[in-house]
Amino acid sequence: MSNPFRYAIVVAAVLLAVLVAAPACQCQSEEPTKHEIFVESDKDGDPYQWMPIKTITVQSGDTIRITVKEDAAWFLIPDDRFTLLEGGCEWVASKSFTAFKVKEGFAVLRLDECDSGAEAADELHYSVLVLNANGKWDYVHGNNPPPGMIVPPRKR
Repeated sequence: MSNPFRYAIVVAAVLLAVLVAAPACQCQSEEPTKHEIFVESDKDGDPYQWMPIKTITVQSGDTIRITVKEDAAWFLIPDDRFTLLEGGCEWVASKSFTAFKVKEGFAVLRLDECDSGAEAADELHYSVLVLNANGKWDYVHGNNPPPGMIVPPRKR
């Protein structure tokens, strides 16, 4: 066997491995869902001044548009599977959390993980801190449980 022939066999084997492995890593077989989260003040709110943020169910590949109407807000999500697609600033991602800031605008995130390997749904509770008009930081959820995301296991 000559060297060019061996090289062609190695290239063909690598190409075959990539073609076989690629479909196994596809995250989404359905069209991704676009979710929206709004951080806004509740003028009539008593005792808290922020509108509640509802829990959403997010699949791999889904996007989340977060809109902060009038103030600056910090988000701390205890998961590393998110990517910032647009907007937002001061993005920090580690092995255990994702943190970012949205200042009088919006951010668009995407849940990237193909498969967490979990048998049950992951329930993520995240924190939202808002700089209010008085220059003080408030948790949007007050004394209530923080907003959440449910990430179901991938259908096999």
